[in-house]
Amino acid sequence: MFKKILFPVDLAHADFAAGFVADVERIADTFGSQVELMTSMPGFGMAIVASYFPADAEQKARREMKKRLAEFASSHFKREVVQTVAQGTHWKRIVKRQNHTTQT
Repeated sequence: MFKKILFPVDLAHADFAAGFVADVERIADTFGSQVELMTSMPGFGMAIVASYFPADAEQKARREMKKRLAEFASSHFKREVVQTVAQGTHWKRIVKRQNHTTQT
């Protein structure tokens, strides 16, 4: 019934998100679903925003977010999960990713 489960996580509130992991895994086990763990980081795309940061700030931020998401995944999940770090407004990235997930 559920081929994929999108589990968005705000890493600033990782303890709150961790409370849902058992339910996500139970549902994934029941339906043989793939779990995609997703977080979002602020956008650097606007020139006015980017001008306040060093040239490599975006890459450093993305690496750090990937590291933190991987740590969350390895410490809370028993299964392998797909990990995605999006950039931009959290709710917009989640809705966009969910729409993509349901079409594949």
